[in-house]
Amino acid sequence: EAKNLPKVTDEQKKEWISEAVHFFESECTDPSVSIMSTAVQNAYMENFVDQSAKSRVKGIVAKIKESLKTVVQNETWLSEEGRKRAIEKLDSMYFFVMSPDELIDTGYLSVDRAKSFFENRCRLETNRLRHNLSFIGKKYDRSRWYYDVIPGLTTTMVNAMYSCSDNNFMLFEGLMGGSDFYNSDMTDEEVLGKIGNIIGHEMSHGLDPKGSKFDKDGNLVSTEEHPEGWFPTEDYAAFREKIDRIIDCYKNICPIPWLEYKGKKLTGEIVGDMGGMAATLEVAKTMPGFDYKKYFKAYADLWCDQSGLAYAENTVTSDAHPMRYLRVNLMVSQFDEFYETYGVQKGDGMYIAPKDRIRVW
Repeated sequence: EAKNLPKVTDEQKKEWISEAVHFFESECTDPSVSIMSTAVQNAYMENFVDQSAKSRVKGIVAKIKESLKTVVQNETWLSEEGRKRAIEKLDSMYFFVMSPDELIDTGYLSVDRAKSFFENRCRLETNRLRHNLSFIGKKYDRSRWYYDVIPGLTTTMVNAMYSCSDNNFMLFEGLMGGSDFYNSDMTDEEVLGKIGNIIGHEMSHGLDPKGSKFDKDGNLVSTEEHPEGWFPTEDYAAFREKIDRIIDCYKNICPIPWLEYKGKKLTGEIVGDMGGMAATLEVAKTMPGFDYKKYFKAYADLWCDQSGLAYAENTVTSDAHPMRYLRVNLMVSQFDEFYETYGVQKGDGMYIAPKDRIRVW
């Protein structure tokens, strides 16, 4: 609106928006808690979110959800009631991919150019506080992306997450924009092997030891007297038996001789990885001529890294995720498709007898 200023090109706008986001991150300031954060995020999403990628990934999300429902439906250890509750939870799950379909109105962040910087600063602080307080007493809407209110939900994060108390899954644009996890040139096999497994992993958190404590609406339904959560009692016993097998398996793994690997803290992420691979391989069955070698190679590349001893020690003692080589080698060894693709047989290094495999889903 200012007069006598040179015309700004679209490329200049994008450069300024990118620099603003970079400033927030380089200054160790969470952009989701700064005064103008919602406006900056809106500008970023309008200019940088690839709508074709978003459309493609939303289609993948829908396929993986249906495939995970098929996996659940085929589980012989679940009762009919257990299958019904698990599928209801998946059907009730909300998915947020890269950006909301409708951006949040930032009218409350308007600036009065006739006022001073100080006056505008006070006005913005006051209006933002009023906006946040306006949600008090209102029913929480699980279908809304609260990036204007909840710190940490900025889409520039390089991450994906599942919230038990919301039963929703979020795939942030930062994980997608030109990263190794996804690009538009990837084949279907590579997309499933990489971002597809991440999507399936996050969905499966709704069916892991923590996720089982919360029902389809995000209510905590597990208590000390009834720890089974939404599982029927007999199904929960079978589920816990499978979880205990994971814990026992990791007791026998010793990546660093002087450190004990405690499988209990890893179970949620392991179940997530298993669900992700089970669901994406179920999708693969529907794709004629699917190249399983390309899929498994993409999955291995997803977790490929090189780290020093100090980092590895910290992973063993503190990280809730297994070490990356285990996320690949031990995970693919649970699935028949891996054996069929590479001709792995008894006596080979990555062979695990069917009775000793620790798949949950």
